[in-house]
Amino acid sequence: MNPPLARNVTPPSVADVAKLAGVSPATVSRAFNAPQLLGASTLERVQVAAGQLGYQPYGLARSLRRRRSMVIGVVMPSLHYAYFAGTLELVQKHLAQEGYTLLLSSSNYNPEQELDGVKAMIRPCLPDVAFPIWMLGCVAKRALSGL
Repeated sequence: MNPPLARNVTPPSVADVAKLAGVSPATVSRAFNAPQLLGASTLERVQVAAGQLGYQPYGLARSLRRRRSMVIGVVMPSLHYAYFAGTLELVQKHLAQEGYTLLLSSSNYNPEQELDGVKAMIRPCLPDVAFPIWMLGCVAKRALSGL
């Protein structure tokens, strides 16, 4: 017997969470963006409802609203060595504690791949992507100096 065809299931929305928690959509938004403005019991109801539904805030919409992507880009020369992996793990840990997401590119010691990785990170859809300039090779630094 063939398995049933997968349906196009839409992810739960703010309205779904609000209905289940018995609050307004604005309260759900506050729970994720300014939880300190809500009472403990209201915040807990929203968090429980969101958990039951599997709700996750839509990161792109949040970035557009805040005008900040909360993404830090890192171009590593390689992922093969323990030093780079350890550094990356530490960077990601600290970024996550501050609410940032790590965007990673590996150049494989190729200056052109490094430049491609950096260019991909500074496109308009991620206007505040940051990366430490000291991590870049000479080709990328020269190419970016004209931007």
